[in-house]
Amino acid sequence: MKKLILIITLNFVISWCYSQEKSTHSYDSIRNIYMGLPKNDVKAFSHLNKMISQAKKEKNYQQLTRAYTDAVYHSKSHKIEYADSAIDASIISKNKYIIANSYTLKGSIYYFSYRRYQKALDQYLQAYEYAKSVEDLYLQNKIKYHIAVVKSYLGFSEAQGLFKECADYFHSGIKRSTHPNDVYNHKKGYLNSLHQLAILYRNSGNFPKSDSLIVLGLNETSSSKDFDIERAYFYKCQGISLYNKKNYEEANEYLNKALPEIKKANDFTWESTIHYYLGKIAFAQNEEDKAISHLKDVDSLFVQNKFLLPETRNAYEILIDSYRKEKDIEKELYYTNQLLKLDSLYSVDYRNISSVIHKKYDTEVLISQKINLERDKERFRGWIWILGAISIILSGGLFYYIRKQKRLNKRYKELSETLKGHVGKPIIEQAFTENNS
Repeated sequence: MKKLILIITLNFVISWCYSQEKSTHSYDSIRNIYMGLPKNDVKAFSHLNKMISQAKKEKNYQQLTRAYTDAVYHSKSHKIEYADSAIDASIISKNKYIIANSYTLKGSIYYFSYRRYQKALDQYLQAYEYAKSVEDLYLQNKIKYHIAVVKSYLGFSEAQGLFKECADYFHSGIKRSTHPNDVYNHKKGYLNSLHQLAILYRNSGNFPKSDSLIVLGLNETSSSKDFDIERAYFYKCQGISLYNKKNYEEANEYLNKALPEIKKANDFTWESTIHYYLGKIAFAQNEEDKAISHLKDVDSLFVQNKFLLPETRNAYEILIDSYRKEKDIEKELYYTNQLLKLDSLYSVDYRNISSVIHKKYDTEVLISQKINLERDKERFRGWIWILGAISIILSGGLFYYIRKQKRLNKRYKELSETLKGHVGKPIIEQAFTENNS
């Protein structure tokens, strides 16, 4: 009897394992169809919806989480909704590793797609709470890195310590790892941590420390094509450092070396920053038209993405001053409005904005200038109307005068023709002829 029960149990376990393997293979088969499609390609959803339906039917919440995660990648306009669905499915799965990754995913959407730092931080902190219960140091340090990035942008001083911890962990992980993928992931984490530390040291005025990390980053990425974007970030840092040293030619060279890869990665934050510094360099070299062109690129990126780093805010102050000198009220008013929009966005996340950037124009001054510019613009429009009315009156008078002159000329020609017919005749004969005609 015991032997029979054992055999039945073993058969059940084997059948269950086989069904699970078959089910997983089924999900992988569906997933392999759309995985080659590019980001935001909605064609993936004809297959993704099948995977979601199958996972719901089978109550396979791990696969459902994975399907919603893929939906985030391929969706154009519903990324947050799919991320929320991924979180819900992961919580039902009760797998803390998957839950941590789902919260990290939502934080990354707020960070990369919307630049809503406070919302991103809230999600990353949730993710870290779950990650602490998982024996996966890589996951914990990956989330810690994301937290540090957001805290750095928000101006929290503890970001530096977090980046140091991440850099140490990822650097030691490069040596510990044996699988190429693990080595790659740890090195990427290490380089990104160095990059963020270089920015923090520069912003705090510790330029020697920042420069040493830039050199280290460039050396670490010099011989590998796997880290093109990381190398571009260090080129960008080097360009800004050289600008601060007034070495404009070399600064221009490094910034232009960084720009193509950063544009390719669609990192609009650093793309706009590079255009800002290229504009500042052009101004320093008395190339004003070129400078204005770069600063207009900064504005274009702001219009598209609704975000700029605080250090680039000065671009608008320069544009406002430039068009004020040219007495171009329309453009001065436009860039004043743009700066007010930017400051209103900063007020959401950058609570200590005054400590982050130097502002020539604060909100009160900008609003006052805007009112004056709009008043000047209305006065200008009033004069346009007056001049237009005068122009219409003068045009009417001129038209009447020309028409009158044409009539007089016509009558004069008719009279001349009449007189030509009577040349040489006595006046009495002419009169007699006219009376008899």
